[in-house]
Amino acid sequence: MKPKSLHQIFLWPFVLAMLMLFGLIAALIEDSGLLEQLGVIAMVIPLTVIFYFYKFKKF
Repeated sequence: MKPKSLHQIFLWPFVLAMLMLFGLIAALIEDSGLLEQLGVIAMVIPLTVIFYFYKFKKF
């Protein structure tokens, strides 16, 4: 089995962290607008991925 590079290991955790960061900043910036809705969606995506891997993907 070929070892994975750092890019392969940390790509998706970085993407999920940036989505969460965007959602948190959007919640601080805007109150009741399109940016707030995008922020909520950006925060739900990482939580959904975490739930999926916790509940259905047993390692």
